[in-house]
Amino acid sequence: MKARGELGLLTLGLALMAYIGLRVPCEKLPYLAPYLFLSIPAVKRKALPYGAAALFSSLFIEWKLTGSYLTVVGMAAAFLTIPLRVERQPVKFWERGLNVVIAGAIAYVGIVSPDWGIKVGSLLAALALLSSNRALSSGGLLMASGILITIPLANLSDLNHDIFMFSSTAILLYSLLHLRKLLR
Repeated sequence: MKARGELGLLTLGLALMAYIGLRVPCEKLPYLAPYLFLSIPAVKRKALPYGAAALFSSLFIEWKLTGSYLTVVGMAAAFLTIPLRVERQPVKFWERGLNVVIAGAIAYVGIVSPDWGIKVGSLLAALALLSSNRALSSGGLLMASGILITIPLANLSDLNHDIFMFSSTAILLYSLLHLRKLLR
């Protein structure tokens, strides 16, 4: 069996996520749970970008809630875990269309946001969503979902928080379709 060095970085990121999760307010912890569970499929090589993006999203939320720069180290570990060459699974035409709409929405959120972390994260998510590779675009979906849920949790916008919560949940559920296809 071939050694998988990327799992060491993923484990480091998970350990940092668990450690910093102790500092997150208790009422906001349930919003981190889906991303924790969605990082488990990274054990399978095909779903590694998906799991790494789930870890990145969880650490991004923790960073905005706690302000701890240890989370930046965890985000770097999650980002470095994403392999450059993954098995190429094409995205269907209707999925690409939906991904382009989501990429445009998340890019707009990044443009109008005064926070530089949201700007950089939304740029990364939009670029990943425009990929024709299923593994990378599914990671972009998780990052977009994490960014959208961070905005109401960290009170970064004056708009109705339910809009961000609903759109984040819808994108998270749509990403499960991509995960199902990745795990085949």
